[in-house]
Amino acid sequence: MRINPVDTIMYDPAGLVTGGAGYFAPFIKKFLSDSCQIVYLDTIPGATDAALASALQLGYHPQWIISSVGSDPVTVAAPFAKAPFPDPEIGALTFTYLPTSTATNPWNAWMRKVLLADKADFPSFTAATPIDGNMAYGVGWGVAFAGYLKAAGRNFTRASFLKVMNTTTLMTPALQPLRYSQTNHQGLTAGYIVKVASASTATVVDPTVYTTSPTAATTLTKVTKLSMTVPAWLH
Repeated sequence: MRINPVDTIMYDPAGLVTGGAGYFAPFIKKFLSDSCQIVYLDTIPGATDAALASALQLGYHPQWIISSVGSDPVTVAAPFAKAPFPDPEIGALTFTYLPTSTATNPWNAWMRKVLLADKADFPSFTAATPIDGNMAYGVGWGVAFAGYLKAAGRNFTRASFLKVMNTTTLMTPALQPLRYSQTNHQGLTAGYIVKVASASTATVVDPTVYTTSPTAATTLTKVTKLSMTVPAWLH
């Protein structure tokens, strides 16, 4: 049995900005020439687009596995919207800490309500607009900031605020509560595996939520129940 080689290539965001999609062509050619059947992209969406575009030009169709941020279906699909071929990201796998944007749950409904009420950041957002990763992540940060301010009280200091962050489990739009500790500043400690199904959606491949300990990030455990309750103070 032949074992295909493992290629590891680091990309420079500055090179991507100046070189455009062509910047990724040598990397993708290397993967193709080495018959790599699986390609993992630890990329931002713009870099994901560049890699997918280069692969299309070469007729290269590996199994893509893409980092959570770099796989956002809505953002990645935008440059290919008018192309005469299907979204090249369809079928890609990723690990996400947020529920899929089309999932029916209280947080997604609440996020849509908030985005419709305040259009400062997304003025063209409507009831039919897909929630993309930037929207969901931004709302999540807003909830986290407001939640920790509320927990810290009026007369907090820097030290007391950090203590609150390291000891308070906070409900946010993420699959599991936000958790920090003195030894782990990851915050988002859980997620599940999804597959990109279209230019705006992803489907859950494995409903098991894998979570790490706030003190031992290398230890994985399974969670059977999602954290999808919107706190009363947000209503």
